[in-house]
Amino acid sequence: MIYLTIILKLSVCKTLTTCLRKNFQILLKDVSWDMIYNVRKFNDMFNNFQSIHVRYFETNFPVSYIDRWLNDNKWITKAIRISRSGKKELHSI
Repeated sequence: MIYLTIILKLSVCKTLTTCLRKNFQILLKDVSWDMIYNVRKFNDMFNNFQSIHVRYFETNFPVSYIDRWLNDNKWITKAIRISRSGKKELHSI
């Protein structure tokens, strides 16, 4: 069998807008911090805090993928970029 490997040049980024930041702050303010302060071991306190922080961060700031092919090749003209995007739309139909 022959296996083909396709390497996609995608960059991962997070969208950080002021609206999302405010929403994240509101979510953290509304957390009941008793489950962190009532634990005796410091490592358990930190793990509880980190799990809360990561959960809200991941839900509030979703991951988006950017096609690096267009950003890496500065020599590509605007016309080629437009025709490439049109071709991608036609092939997705």
